[in-house]
Amino acid sequence: MQEPITTEQQARAYLATALGDNHQYRMFPFELGWVVYHQPGDERISQGRYLGLTKLVLNAQTGVILEFPSLPMDIVVETYLSAIREGTWMPAHQIYPYRIRVHLQLTNEEPDTVEYRIHTEVMESPRYSPPPYQLLIDKHTLSSQPSDPMSMLALSWAQIRNHTDGSWPTHGMLEY
Repeated sequence: MQEPITTEQQARAYLATALGDNHQYRMFPFELGWVVYHQPGDERISQGRYLGLTKLVLNAQTGVILEFPSLPMDIVVETYLSAIREGTWMPAHQIYPYRIRVHLQLTNEEPDTVEYRIHTEVMESPRYSPPPYQLLIDKHTLSSQPSDPMSMLALSWAQIRNHTDGSWPTHGMLEY
């Protein structure tokens, strides 16, 4: 079980572990944790790319980090508290701890296609993870079969690695 996060310093360290330490954050405490958003750098501000930043909520008791759309901070807090207390819907999704882990294993590579075995783990309920399946990628069009959202994530992951060194990865894992 997650130890409660009681100070801003602990919260910053937790965010660095969870999301990487290459971000600057503005943090605002509220009764269940912190509302957090990325502090845009000078370059981003000078280019006008500072509007529309999402807000994060870090629950100090559970360590769960949720991402909200670009809403005013008081609305984020009000919506979050209402959802926790009354079970109402909130326009957010959990970004940490990760809930899904996708494993890829290269099974076949031809001049025009590459094929991966995809195994998905639902980390909250491993017994309910879907069965493994084959993902076929056309190297030229980057279309895939199947083309469901999970397959598209796997395709994107493999494509990024292919662009890094020019070869399709033999295996890997991504989490979200």
